[in-house]
Amino acid sequence: MAKYDITKAKRLKFARFGGLSSVIQEGYKSKSEGFHSPPATRGFYAFVWPYYEMFLLGGYANMVWKTGSKFIYVRDKNGNIINDKHPDYDKICDEDRPHHWSVQTKKFSAHKEKYPDYDAPDYDVKADALDKEWEDNHKDEPKWVFVEKSSPRIFEFGGELWHHLGDRLKPFQVLARHGSWSKSSVEDFRAALEKEMHAARKNERNYCGVVSVAMPSTKSPFRMSGKDHLEVFIEKI
Repeated sequence: MAKYDITKAKRLKFARFGGLSSVIQEGYKSKSEGFHSPPATRGFYAFVWPYYEMFLLGGYANMVWKTGSKFIYVRDKNGNIINDKHPDYDKICDEDRPHHWSVQTKKFSAHKEKYPDYDAPDYDVKADALDKEWEDNHKDEPKWVFVEKSSPRIFEFGGELWHHLGDRLKPFQVLARHGSWSKSSVEDFRAALEKEMHAARKNERNYCGVVSVAMPSTKSPFRMSGKDHLEVFIEKI
């Protein structure tokens, strides 16, 4: 099978957490109210693969207990969740596991929400009091738990879609506009994306030359920039 080449493929690959059914968008407005507001009454959000932002794919970033979370618990061979009371917790902390994160448990997170702002005059005093309160009442309960990123669903699509690369399109390629969204064929979106990738690599080279950091990655042109603008909206598969 030929290697996937995003600059040549007519049916691009996209990433999404969740199903591919067209759903009613309750946040739709006839006049767009934001960059991420839905451009149509029905459809679903996705990202062009492999460039996606985790926090924009639905749900909460690492609050694994929240509905729609993109993270799952790390478990041992017996299916037990590995938290800071688990015998393997310290061992995992000492290992280099780039896809594992130690995050607050649901209960400890709720407790931490009682903390004042960091710049509040009494921050240190109240923070110490809350730490003592936790130890007095919850010392046998875990504060931290290991989670890992779940994998998005990857699918191919070759129809029409909404995206934020309208400035990279020629006027006749734009089928419709809604706020910052532009609608076009996937083929025209692919051409616009190639221009965006070229611009990102050029900006990265300029940046690297100024601050003397590592040279740009040959794999991801968006290594040093956000990917919010690569979000797409598909009305129907």
